[in-house]
Amino acid sequence: MNQIMTLLNKELVESLKTFKLLAIIITFLIIGVLSPFIVLIMPDILESAVVDSGIEMVIPEPTADQSYMQFFSHINQLGFIVFLLLFGGILTNEISRRTLINLLTKGLKRHNVVLSKVLFILIIWTVIYFMSAMITYLYTVYFFDETVHHLPAALSTTWLYGIFLISLIFLFSAAFKNFIAVIFSIIGVVVVMMILTVFPSIEMFVPQHLLSLNMELIIGEKDLSDTLTPVAVTLSASILVFILSIFIFNKKTLV
Repeated sequence: MNQIMTLLNKELVESLKTFKLLAIIITFLIIGVLSPFIVLIMPDILESAVVDSGIEMVIPEPTADQSYMQFFSHINQLGFIVFLLLFGGILTNEISRRTLINLLTKGLKRHNVVLSKVLFILIIWTVIYFMSAMITYLYTVYFFDETVHHLPAALSTTWLYGIFLISLIFLFSAAFKNFIAVIFSIIGVVVVMMILTVFPSIEMFVPQHLLSLNMELIIGEKDLSDTLTPVAVTLSASILVFILSIFIFNKKTLV
């Protein structure tokens, strides 16, 4: 436990020195504020464009559903990408620089290296994600006098998908020594999952399905019972991948 706490402090200091923590916080703050703001101003932008073009069009009023749709879209398109680019090399950077060799020869346990980094990145992901979600929620409640269905569950599905992506970071980091290889391997897995979700018979067993469940929950097309299978599969897969990552790293030659 002492080793893990020391390594956690080391990760925090490094993320502050390299401004990675600041960058990810700013990114998710922007996502949290921008999501409801875009929905709020979009009717005015469309109305201005319609007036200038002379086309008659009925512009619908912005809704709370649209605010959360923007939030999930920004997380998927920007949040995950920035997060992977900033923290995807959390293990490979130390392997490539060989900074772990001296520590390991002095008694540092290999599994503690992985566990500390996993714990650190899970804390970062959880804090920044729900911070961003809370900002969107507060602005949405303020601007739109509406309620949505199953909001906590909808937010949790995307959070859990992020956990799965983090598990892939450590799996491919343990397997490869190159940051680029890790990123492209994760992209490959995501592409394969996207293809698999095309087939209705198996989409419930693919973690990627969680990203389509969030809005379906909010607009009431899906119930909480519909999340049980994909959540159980994704959670189980994440745990297994984390365990496999530790096993591979314990057997890995670092020199």
